[in-house]
Amino acid sequence: MSKNEIYTGKPKTAAGGVYVAATTVTGPVDAATALPDGFEPLGRVNEDGLSRTIDRSTTGWKDWSGSIFRTVTTEHTVKYSLVFLEATLPVLTEVFGEDNVTQDGTLITVRGNASDRTDRSWVFEMADGDAGIREYVPAGQIVVAAAETVFNTEAPISFAVEIEAHEDEDGQKFYTYLESDAFAATA
Repeated sequence: MSKNEIYTGKPKTAAGGVYVAATTVTGPVDAATALPDGFEPLGRVNEDGLSRTIDRSTTGWKDWSGSIFRTVTTEHTVKYSLVFLEATLPVLTEVFGEDNVTQDGTLITVRGNASDRTDRSWVFEMADGDAGIREYVPAGQIVVAAAETVFNTEAPISFAVEIEAHEDEDGQKFYTYLESDAFAATA
């Protein structure tokens, strides 16, 4: 194994590495090519970064002797967790829902209710030197949004979210693209 195949997951730019678009926007197919039009940046994420959790529940089928002869998946979820640090119109719209956020000049109004969020396409871009890491979720729904928001002088107001990935038309919940020379200088 080469040390060049060990990556860190810092954002591609200091201003953040989270992008969102409608599910109808064509998604990326590698880690280096510019994102297709329609993906909007959502700004900075806190120092904990991005977490992906895959949970699989199974059931074992037993035969007459009590031996498990086959194991089947009964539930499979993929969830991403992150905390947004910026209180911008795009971030608040994703966190609280398009129908719950309005802007009039410099005034942003957020309404809180139990409405469901719609599926959106998500891209998480990371870089480690010349290496590029791009995580693409073709259809992800915010299922937990800002469960707790703390207002004090010791930390920025932030918005924790959990995004559940749903299957695309090919049955995939996410795509991870790793390119060791994604950002290498070209001659």
